[in-house]
Amino acid sequence: MIYFQTIYKSERLDELAQLATTLGSKKRTTSLRVKIPIILSRAFPTMLLYFIFMLGSYEIPLLLGQESPQMVSVLTIRKLRRFNLLDIPQAYIIAILYIVVILSVVIYLFKKRRLSYDL
Repeated sequence: MIYFQTIYKSERLDELAQLATTLGSKKRTTSLRVKIPIILSRAFPTMLLYFIFMLGSYEIPLLLGQESPQMVSVLTIRKLRRFNLLDIPQAYIIAILYIVVILSVVIYLFKKRRLSYDL
């Protein structure tokens, strides 16, 4: 929330909203067509990195102890720690596929956006 407030102030969205209302826009239209797109376009890299971090989080599902739908990171670690030698190559393949999927999604999203980001 604080991050979005910082973006709101740095982009001077109050002035842009005032300009939009001066040109005849309503408050809801100003929010939907001016404020929200600017905030989301500036926050996109941070939200994407946070999503990837949460997707690969290992501790939360391990603490919950849920066995049935395992997260990829938990499945990979469990297969690596087994003594069965047939499970270790499977763990490496799962990890490689996970990395390939995540990298392809990130590349696709960043190429699709074609905006300059100030990281």
